[in-house]
Amino acid sequence: MKTTEAPGDIPTHHKNHLISKIVLLLLPVLVAITSVNGIILYLTLNKTTVDPMPVPVTYYVCRPNQTVDSRIQQYGDSNPSNVTIVSLYFVGDNDEQAQLRKWTWHSREAYASRWGHRVVDATTYPLIHTFPGVDPKYLKILAMILTMEDRSVNRPQWVMWMDSDAFFLNHSKPLEEHLDARYDLILSSAGKPPRDLYAINNGIFFVRNTRWSRNFFREQWNFVLENQQTGLCPRDEYGKLLDDNNPNTYYNGYFKLCGTNVPWKDQALMMLTLANPSSSLVWREKRSELSGTTKTTLHCHVKYTALRDFNSVPPWYKPGDLVVHLPGLTAKQRITIISEFARISDFNTGVVRHNETRMTILKPSFAKWPHPGTPTVSEPADATDEYPGKGGWYYNEACQAS
Repeated sequence: MKTTEAPGDIPTHHKNHLISKIVLLLLPVLVAITSVNGIILYLTLNKTTVDPMPVPVTYYVCRPNQTVDSRIQQYGDSNPSNVTIVSLYFVGDNDEQAQLRKWTWHSREAYASRWGHRVVDATTYPLIHTFPGVDPKYLKILAMILTMEDRSVNRPQWVMWMDSDAFFLNHSKPLEEHLDARYDLILSSAGKPPRDLYAINNGIFFVRNTRWSRNFFREQWNFVLENQQTGLCPRDEYGKLLDDNNPNTYYNGYFKLCGTNVPWKDQALMMLTLANPSSSLVWREKRSELSGTTKTTLHCHVKYTALRDFNSVPPWYKPGDLVVHLPGLTAKQRITIISEFARISDFNTGVVRHNETRMTILKPSFAKWPHPGTPTVSEPADATDEYPGKGGWYYNEACQAS
């Protein structure tokens, strides 16, 4: 039966079109409702704010059986209970991923048990599972936000992110050696800044739980939500779109960091955010007495260190290093390497009997470095325990020091 619309009514087909447009506009907004102890809590996650709900989280609070010694740096943090180690595992029906989780999660638990840290698998956050259209690699950003703002426990002072393909090699080394309280973000750099300023590896990094840090990851999550609908790159502090025609969209002039067909996903987005911060993230240095200009930057918030500090990538590693990371491999390859590490290593000390294995990748080698920005020599200084960039490159001053 044909319906008759009253004069002045919007035609039905126009209504349907309008509703469709409204739905598309509201896609970046998620309202999650959950009940905790009989109280209904609301979380609105849109492009401008993240207000986390206190969801139950699976984590382990471990009692330290060893005190942090004098190795803690001058600007370090000596309270291990304020560090949360977080990872994100998507296992599903994938048996290889389940095996990988078994190996690496046990490593986290054992290390946390020794030092009194809290360890979280971010898949226990219900909100993580409500973005089926988002590439899982980008969910690392949301996991960081939820961990920093989790109100079901005391908020951690520091958060250590670990990719699922990383594990603790040396359980005798404390994290506190790397927690420099002058900075908000501590990253591994594959080459020496400033030439390789943005050549980071974000498989493992530390974040001080500050307003700046939370905004840093919110900015990236805003991009992810927008990008699902528009396919555009983010904008810089002046609101200029970082599209394919913008030179700042590329690393070293050729490696694309955003848009379509981006290989590094979340790592590229972090590199892009560091290189082109939005106006809400920039920190303006003091006006130069010589030039009279104000330089816009955010790098005083960021400390860059050599990979071996806490992100060793075999074969560019040495026995005794804190963490081993296995990027760019299949789950099957990672399982084989980790199981071999377990066979020939003493995780209490980080000693690796690499002479007992035929696997070349487990034999430390520094003949070829992992990034073209670093010099290739037969026996670089990195083969020692006093390698370049240890404890930080220190080419940039912390904000408080400026």
